[in-house]
Amino acid sequence: MEIFPHCNEKTFRDLGSGFIIGLNYLMEEQKKRSFVKTLTWRITASLVTFVIVLIITGDWKIGGSIATIEVITKIFFYYFHERIWIKIKWGTKK
Repeated sequence: MEIFPHCNEKTFRDLGSGFIIGLNYLMEEQKKRSFVKTLTWRITASLVTFVIVLIITGDWKIGGSIATIEVITKIFFYYFHERIWIKIKWGTKK
């Protein structure tokens, strides 16, 4: 396996359609992907919250404060929510 020279044949699995990937690499990628998805979602959601609060209150400081608190708390909750759903096999194909 030229792509993963540090792995032997037993660490690879066929994922269908002729696509083969190392199991260790797959697990590492899933965690990185979950983290990046967490960050991009939190940025999007917090910007929406900021705009809504800004429209309602007309105050940039209140909007920024609420968006900041939301980012700090919900980023952790989303990441663990994503990791739990990776373990749930319902609705996935083998």
